Amino acid sequence: MKIPALPKLPKSLPSIHSIDLTAFDVTKLDVAKLIPVPKLIDASKQTVAKLNVANLPLPNVDVAKLASAPVVQRAKDAGYTAVGFGVLTFQKAQVRRREVTESIASTLKQTVKDRFNTAK
Repeated sequence: MKIPALPKLPKSLPSIHSIDLTAFDVTKLDVAKLIPVPKLIDASKQTVAKLNVANLPLPNVDVAKLASAPVVQRAKDAGYTAVGFGVLTFQKAQVRRREVTESIASTLKQTVKDRFNTAK
C-alpha cells in the first residue's frame, strides 16, 4: 500500500503592495509657495552670529486665516489619505490571509481524504 505524497504548496505567498515613504525628500519642498509670507530678511547675507532677533519685524498673524489656510487643508487631506491607504492595506492583507488559509485547508483536507481512502 503506497501512501500518496503531500501536495506541493506554493513557494511564495501573494505579494502585498506598499508605499515607501522613507525616500520622501522635504528639502525640495518650497514652503514659500504653500504659505504666502513676506520675506523678512535676506538669508544669503546673514549669518547666525550677526542675526539680531530683537530687530526682526514680526508679521501680524490672523489665526482664523491660518486655520483655514490651504496648507492646513492639504495636511488634513494627506492624513486622511494615509489613514485610508492604511485601512485598505489592512483589509487587503486580511483577504490574502483568508485566501491562503482556505487554500491550505482545502489542500490538507483533500490530502487527508486521499490518505484515508488509501489506508482502507
